Amino acid sequence: MKERDLSLNARIIAATDAPLADRGYELVQLRIVSGPVTSVDIDIDRLDGAPVSVDDCVAASRIISAIFDVEDFINGKYNLNVSSPGEYRPIQKLDDFPRFYGREAKLELNSPINNRKKIVGKLLRIEQNSADTVVYLKVWCDTDGDEIAVPYRSIKKITVRRVF
Repeated sequence: MKERDLSLNARIIAATDAPLADRGYELVQLRIVSGPVTSVDIDIDRLDGAPVSVDDCVAASRIISAIFDVEDFINGKYNLNVSSPGEYRPIQKLDDFPRFYGREAKLELNSPINNRKKIVGKLLRIEQNSADTVVYLKVWCDTDGDEIAVPYRSIKKITVRRVF
């Protein structure tokens, strides 16, 4: 199986973003895997911060299916799977960070900082300037709970713990 091109992902996100938002949902993550039957896996979140229910997944699936029927993004058969991102929600956009200040965050880094490629801590803030964007965390595994600054470009993946 091989991943589809990013331009398809961008087109799907652009087509579904507003209709999902109108119903109170946000597309968090999209994965498309080709095979005998293409798999389209979409994680959604509720804009009001409430837990994603089965009914939410069904409603979002209907919205997305209707768009797919009109736009014909996938040639041939495909399976559409809509679900919650789970306990740890990925952060994909810089605009998402302020929503999650104060929550537990897990960072996977491209290269080590303080001899660690994985850091867990409380997400404090981000600061953006013309040179770089920096994510600040209060690291929990340190005995003194040091605040550290992580350049955004160094982050491979960041997830935040969902609070219900």
